[in-house]
Amino acid sequence: MATVNIGNLTFTHKGDYASGTTYAKNDVVYYSTNGNAYIAKQATTGNAPTSTAHWDLFAAGSGGIWNAGLSLGSAGQVVKVNSGASSLEFGTIVSKILGTSYITYNSRSQPPQSPSGSNGYSGTTNIFPSNQFQYTKTIQNSHLQGWLVVSGMGGGQAHHGRGTVSFSIDGSTLTNSHVVGTATSSNINGNLSTYLFKVANNSSAGTITIDPRYGGNGNRFWDIINPNANDNNEYSVSTASYMFIMEVAN
Repeated sequence: MATVNIGNLTFTHKGDYASGTTYAKNDVVYYSTNGNAYIAKQATTGNAPTSTAHWDLFAAGSGGIWNAGLSLGSAGQVVKVNSGASSLEFGTIVSKILGTSYITYNSRSQPPQSPSGSNGYSGTTNIFPSNQFQYTKTIQNSHLQGWLVVSGMGGGQAHHGRGTVSFSIDGSTLTNSHVVGTATSSNINGNLSTYLFKVANNSSAGTITIDPRYGGNGNRFWDIINPNANDNNEYSVSTASYMFIMEVAN
């Protein structure tokens, strides 16, 4: 009659799997990468539990959402997958938005009235006086995006206050905006024109001047920027234009 070694019918739980530990046949480990438990088929060292030549699945777990071996992180950290996509770890959230700026322009002005073409003015002519909209970039090769809201008043033609606005960060290269909402100005009624923009990547950090310019069909757009009660009694207070800028990592 054959002799049966009862010791071979049992198993020993060894806790979390460690690659440097030598395991004997029937040792059971928890594998935090996928949340499963495995039992050794033979003596093994350095062979991950997913190696079917050395391990059998002992119990399917929770998919690696949590394990007792993952120590508590620091305040403000989150649980995330590591860079090797092999396990979980605590870490900080890396934001794509590196900074923001909200800039208000309150001055009343009368912009030039003859756009040079569909891509905006040539040279450095700006809708507003120069250097009104600036942002200090924190890193190289990020890009700037946001929106511009212009408070303007037409003066006799229904197309006043409409058209395309282009943006530049180097004084020459123009990036067209996307018009979100632009009211038609008739006679002397005012309007708010809203433009979304994204300017090209810039290899430099530091202060960047965003230069909004006229574009469109060559007609006038605003006779007056930020009109007040002296321009028309419909304005009880002076109006304002503004720009919201975000620095976004690539």
